[in-house]
Amino acid sequence: MRIALFSYEYPPETAAGGIATCTHHTARMMAGCGHEVEVFAGSFVRSNRSTTEGVTVNRIRHDNHETFSVAAAPVFTERHAAARFDLMESPELLAEAAAAFNHAPEVARVVKIHSPNTLLHTSTHGQYHPPSFFDRVRLHLDALSQGEKPYWAGSGQPAPMTEHHRFIETMEREIACQADAVITPSVHLGQFISDSWQIPSDKLHHVPNVFMPSPAMLGIPTDSRTHRVTYIGRLEPLKGVFDLARAIPIIRKQFPSTRFRLIGESQYSDIFGDLGQYLRKTLLRRDMDVIEIPGPVPAEQIISSLNETEICVLPSILDNFPYACLEAMAAGRGVIGTVETGMAEMIEDGVSGKLVPKFSPQAISEAVCHWLAHPDLRQEAGIAARERVCNAYSPSVLGPMQEQAYTQALVRREQRLVNSSTAVK
Repeated sequence: MRIALFSYEYPPETAAGGIATCTHHTARMMAGCGHEVEVFAGSFVRSNRSTTEGVTVNRIRHDNHETFSVAAAPVFTERHAAARFDLMESPELLAEAAAAFNHAPEVARVVKIHSPNTLLHTSTHGQYHPPSFFDRVRLHLDALSQGEKPYWAGSGQPAPMTEHHRFIETMEREIACQADAVITPSVHLGQFISDSWQIPSDKLHHVPNVFMPSPAMLGIPTDSRTHRVTYIGRLEPLKGVFDLARAIPIIRKQFPSTRFRLIGESQYSDIFGDLGQYLRKTLLRRDMDVIEIPGPVPAEQIISSLNETEICVLPSILDNFPYACLEAMAAGRGVIGTVETGMAEMIEDGVSGKLVPKFSPQAISEAVCHWLAHPDLRQEAGIAARERVCNAYSPSVLGPMQEQAYTQALVRREQRLVNSSTAVK
């Protein structure tokens, strides 16, 4: 099978998030299964073609993610004339292969769901409010007592849906409806997509994203006693970092020697302004003596950060398939995630990690303190987590599942072409 994978984000140049990791691992997995795989990816500096790890990567110099679909289509069309692809796969995000779908209707179409904008809006709009008036007064008085200017940013309500966001939502729904197969990494996300976009059940396939931890990550000792709690993710409300910030002083009261590290790029919010600044000046200001906020960390440094960590807290409000969770599990850390997210399908609660409710600093602190008080139990969970990652998310398990979804896409393509031919007559 000749497979074309579209992803503006692809390592090393445009490895901005989970889609880059997913596409990279999927390309390697399918190449390992004996298929010919080409990736159509963005680049900030060059347009070229190269082959590495058995995968051909077509880099397209383009600095606007939202218009990547238009830029990628002619490159794909040229390659398709020479290579004759059987199937193309695109993330739903920004409908990256929409133009290519139109250029080559004879190729089977697959859409891989990651984080559709309609889910982001539904999950956040009107649900995560800034601190109450009482909390703001307390925070301001605290800042004044320390000789600093009170810091507050926010209008009190999330920004309303814009026409641009509506356009993106429509575009993402349409490419999924045009697809011959839609792949979802989690059952929870698949149900949402099926209900929201009316995707027929026989077109929807649940295939978790493949994950290939490095030998260095799997070699991290599980008997960590560092008393360091680490958060990995963007500094934004969606990732639940506010809840962790409110849990930190509770944890310190019971375990004063605990240190914290918040790794990730600071986001800007219409409510809070720059999240890194907001956290430093308000919710974390009394505990900054034990907190590091290094900003984004290169992928190659994540292993050393995990090696220095005892417990990873990932308190996301919305996360469909967070690779940060799988990385922490592969490293044998104690991982705390949230229910009603993709982590609930990764972590076996009480066995390979802990699951806590969303928006619950108290539950986070209780889970962290329990493991700090019982390091042997934390180590047992870390060992179980590593075993689960290696067994459940390996190419040997997920490769056949991905192939089955692709085969069904090829069958539906034939039906689509027959129906199209009949309609023309």
